Formats: sequence, structure tokens, C-alpha cells
Amino acid sequence: MSLPKSLRLRSITAFLFGIITLGLIIINEWTYLIFILLVTFFCSYEWAAFFIKESSSLTKRIIYPLIISLPLVFVTLLGDSSFLYIFLGILLIPVVINLFDPTSTQRAFIILATGAFYLTIPLTLAYKAGFIENEYHFDLIIFPLMLIWANDVFAYLVGSMLGRTKLFPEVSPNKTWEGTIGGILMATLVALFLGKFWMHYTWVQSGIFGIGVGILATLGDLFESSVKRSFEIKDSGTLLPGHGGFLDRFDSFLLVMPFSYIYWQIIMG
Repeated sequence: MSLPKSLRLRSITAFLFGIITLGLIIINEWTYLIFILLVTFFCSYEWAAFFIKESSSLTKRIIYPLIISLPLVFVTLLGDSSFLYIFLGILLIPVVINLFDPTSTQRAFIILATGAFYLTIPLTLAYKAGFIENEYHFDLIIFPLMLIWANDVFAYLVGSMLGRTKLFPEVSPNKTWEGTIGGILMATLVALFLGKFWMHYTWVQSGIFGIGVGILATLGDLFESSVKRSFEIKDSGTLLPGHGGFLDRFDSFLLVMPFSYIYWQIIMG
């Protein structure tokens, strides 16, 4: 029995994108930085497109992602101390924009401010999550990424087979409580196994982390769905066939990776 065309396309995209993602993360810290910058740029491009509908605004759609991506570059090159000043500088950019295009000032501020909080800060922490005392460890990125994938796959499978009770139908009509619980349980089981035998954490540390990832991955997906619904958009983009856009693919990543940074770097020291 052959797979439906849409599922086959989705599977092929997921496989190829997964291989590229893992490769960029594993090779070294610079390829991981390239990966994070690409994710930041394309997510920011889709985020700006929510607010800018005019076909003549392609230049603005490209400028905004570049601006939103800048803090990550400077944090990487100049260190943590530069981040606050660069972030504040981004919020002052609309003042400059006002000199050239007064009618777009409010929209520019909204795009940059919300983009900074929703994309720049989480993705900067996602980059920093891979380092312990300035030494890059790709397993710190692969570990939570595996849990996100486990949560997504099993939430979909369990929801498709057993889903009856809608989670938040007004936000995401296809999500069910059964699928959500199935995804969180699988993320926790994978966390227990990989955490204990690969990362060498305790059962308790691994279990708590797995539960946290499962919950936050779901919340990240729901938040992005609610934003799309408010703009009456089905997919954030079309760059990933069968999956929509980068925001559709990385909505969970945006919440899980800051949690990873805080959990391992701060809570566990």
C-alpha cells in the first residue's frame, strides 16, 4: 500500500531537512552558527510577511529579517556584553525609519520588537545552549532536538489513531488531548533513555527535562498556530514542501531551546 502523495512529500522533506540540520549541528560551532542564522533569517522573513502584505514590499521583507538577525551575529563576535546594547539599538531603528517613511513607523516597531522577543532572543539562547565554558558540545543541541521530533511524531500518530478530545479547537482544530499526552510521554521516555545512557544525567534530571520539552514543544506549536489564525494564514510560508514555512517547522524549537539553556546552564550549573 503506497503512502498518500502529501504524506510522501512531507516524509521526504522531513528526511532531507533532518539530515541537513543534523549535519550543520554536528560538524562544528561555525556550521551550527550558520544553521541558527539561516533559521533566524527565514523565520524573521515569514514573521515580517505577516504584517506586510503588499507585493511591492519585498525589499522591506528582506530588510527586517536582516535587522532582526544582527544581534546574534554581534553576540557571537563580541560576547554577551554587547547583546543588551544591540537589542536596544534595534528598537531605535524605527525612529530612523520614521525619517524616511513616517507612515510605516508603527508597523516597523511592532515587527522589530515582537521579532526580537519571539525570534532573536530565543534563537540567541539556542546558540548559547550548545556551549559549556565556551566549548561547543553538539550533543546539547541534538538531545533536545530528538525530544522535539519524538514529541511531534508521536503526537501526530497517537492523535491520528486515538484522538477524540480536541485540545484547543479554536486555535488548532487537529490537535487532541490524546495526541498531546502521547507526544509528551514519548518525549519523556526518549529523554530518560538518552539522558541516562548518552548524556549521563540522572533519571530525575532526564525525566523532568523530557516532560518540560514535551509541554513547551506543544505550547510553541499552539502559539504559532494562534498567531497564524489571527492573521488568517494557514502556513507561515512555502519553503518546506509538505511542512509549510520555517516558523511552522521551528515553532517548538523557539521555546524548547531557551528552556534547554536555562535548565542545563543555570539550574544544573
